[in-house]
Amino acid sequence: MPVEIGTANGHLDLLHRLQRFVCGHGTWSSAPQFTGAGPGAIDDIATTPDTVTETWTITCSNADVPGAEIWTVSGSTTGATGDATTGIAYDNPQIAFEITGTGYTVGDEFSWAVTQGAMSAAGAAWSLLSSGLDAAYDQDYYLRAPGLSGAEEIYLNIAAYKNVASDYFNWDCRGSIGHQPAFEFAGQPGVSPNANLLLWDSQIPYWLAVNGQRLILLAKVSTTYQLLHLGKILPYGTPSQFPYPVLVSATTDQAGSRWSNSDTDCSSILNPGRGAFFYTTDGGWRRVMNRYGVNGDGRWETGYLEVFPTHINGFGDMGEGNVQFDGPQIHPLPDGSYQPIPLVILCRNSDYASVNQYGEVDGIFWVTGTANAAENLLPINGVDHLVIQNIYRTNWTEYGIVRLD
Repeated sequence: MPVEIGTANGHLDLLHRLQRFVCGHGTWSSAPQFTGAGPGAIDDIATTPDTVTETWTITCSNADVPGAEIWTVSGSTTGATGDATTGIAYDNPQIAFEITGTGYTVGDEFSWAVTQGAMSAAGAAWSLLSSGLDAAYDQDYYLRAPGLSGAEEIYLNIAAYKNVASDYFNWDCRGSIGHQPAFEFAGQPGVSPNANLLLWDSQIPYWLAVNGQRLILLAKVSTTYQLLHLGKILPYGTPSQFPYPVLVSATTDQAGSRWSNSDTDCSSILNPGRGAFFYTTDGGWRRVMNRYGVNGDGRWETGYLEVFPTHINGFGDMGEGNVQFDGPQIHPLPDGSYQPIPLVILCRNSDYASVNQYGEVDGIFWVTGTANAAENLLPINGVDHLVIQNIYRTNWTEYGIVRLD
């Protein structure tokens, strides 16, 4: 499973990074290196999902017209492609750039080492179907994941928005059952309700784990951990029985919330509040909610879909107004290791949806927070798992892990 760990410069940069990663864009460790007499200025450098691991050499072959020099472009694997001209944006199927300035001479050279994108290398790259369809957002992306089979069509959309006066810089995350570029973000075919991820306009350390059917993003905002799951779960059923088990889970459905919101409503899929929706066998989006309420007045919920083991009959407490488990703590195993427990989406209310245990969240597990801390790495079956806490909560029941492989 491809993983990216980094630090983004705000909510919009984080969205750009996510889109490039899931779609398999190539990467590079440094900008093109220049040797020669000219200024060596190169802008708008970019890779594509077709980028392969190689070194590109860009050499000035004709300097008769200052400011409009001609450059040969050749990849160590791809070979020669079309020539570039100073001052004109250049792109081929693998890279893009624009050389600027004047005073270059024949033989001046840029050298640029690029690496194939992890999702492309894994054969699991998603498709960017559209972007920028809805002017109400800072940026909106419409993605299609290929599934684990490579032949599925899973429609997942994210849009970044902000309100500077109210100091929130968030994402609106949704699933749909198709894509229509003539429609706005909230009008896509069979679109889910909004699940909002609460971010900010400052540095955001992040962990991104992706496969062909879903993405998991953990974004650290101040001392909170905002968790996004977007895509299919592992269903208890065959593809013909359960063709579209898509989970959209973020922080809340309250779009105008700030990252510091501590209401019970703001809660990740580890113990969901108002920010999770699931496409069931009934053919529609259903709310997934273990609990709800404002700060200091939380309640357990039994009317919607729930998540085991943190729901009311697991680590819940039947007492009114108490949304933390008061029983004995679960400890690590005698050898100091931790036992992950799958997060199972289920329904016990036949008036809301079919009574069912739908399946397990892919790549996220519950784990005890006893003798544990967010950002720990736990080796389980030879694979590192990142310890996460439920936003700001540090009660031992409010922890989980994300598989990093």
